[in-house]
Amino acid sequence: MGLNLPSTSLADQAAASAAFFYGFETGFFEDAGFLKLREVSVTYFAPEVWATHIGAKSISFTLTGRNLATWTKYRGVDPELSQSGQFNFDVADFLSQPPVRYFIGRVNVTF
Repeated sequence: MGLNLPSTSLADQAAASAAFFYGFETGFFEDAGFLKLREVSVTYFAPEVWATHIGAKSISFTLTGRNLATWTKYRGVDPELSQSGQFNFDVADFLSQPPVRYFIGRVNVTF
């Protein structure tokens, strides 16, 4: 964001000047509404024939993804974050990290 760049939108200029001149506490606020896809799991139950080849009763495979997507108009890193953690009276999200997206694979074998 640039305070003095003519190509910068008025909304970005307002946010930059509020943060620069007034600080985050009394400066620019924006809508932080969001929709998140936090977790999705898919499980495949293999045919019994596969399990009998290794002397088992059943086999299943699970793939789980967490923190998959966030839909928001908020321009910060993540609308749920702030630099003060759970402190409700701070609105700055400077140097805060969004939740990590990761995947987990699991194989269940029942004997």
